[in-house]
Amino acid sequence: MKVESNQPKPVRPASSRLHSLQVAGFTLIELLVVIAIIAILAGMLLPALGKAKQKANSIRCVGNCKQVALACALYGQDYEKHVGFSAGLDRKVLLFPYLQQGSNNADVLAAQVWNCPSNRDTNQAGYGFNTLLNYKFISAIMKPTETVDVADAGLGEAPATLALTPTQSTHLFPPSAVTSAGIGRPNPRHEPKGAGVNVGYADGHAGLTRMEAPFYPDVLGKWFGNGITDPADPNYKNQLWDLD
Repeated sequence: MKVESNQPKPVRPASSRLHSLQVAGFTLIELLVVIAIIAILAGMLLPALGKAKQKANSIRCVGNCKQVALACALYGQDYEKHVGFSAGLDRKVLLFPYLQQGSNNADVLAAQVWNCPSNRDTNQAGYGFNTLLNYKFISAIMKPTETVDVADAGLGEAPATLALTPTQSTHLFPPSAVTSAGIGRPNPRHEPKGAGVNVGYADGHAGLTRMEAPFYPDVLGKWFGNGITDPADPNYKNQLWDLD
């Protein structure tokens, strides 16, 4: 028969309890391993997050191009001509009733439809207009689904050195345009890196295209315009920019 004892059980010394807690915690080596794993995971995830942000910016940019192209189409319906530029009256002013954004040409960098979210250069315009459509009759645009209307812009070329330079010009010149002061070229801000340009077309749709034919013959810095404006010439490059 078991006999119960009324004597109190011995209490473990405080030093013994402290030792048990120390044994149960992380060692320095284990903490370093955990930190190293976290660093490796962060290194793997950050590039993916960066690409996701670039993709999101490109999608927003396509939306901007589409809104501007649609505004141009609405202006064309109302006035039977494509929106154009003239001294003292820029396209943004003419499109303001349709977009309610960008009351003047200096309004290129605000957080609005005129600003490409991938644009980080304060000297670059967000978007530019196809100069071949300047005040042209809408009925003269034979293939609106294939005609460039508005696209990423803000790059020009210095005639003396042919070096790329930022510009706030909202003019976008076709491939035939030979380099001159103030010329504006399409600006490849989006993936694939150095080649992706978002374009709004004359029918109001928009999408990403590459700096290659038929949109543009080559990347900037390699193509400086050939001056050929005759569609019958085999070296004609303005197929997506002209009225035909």
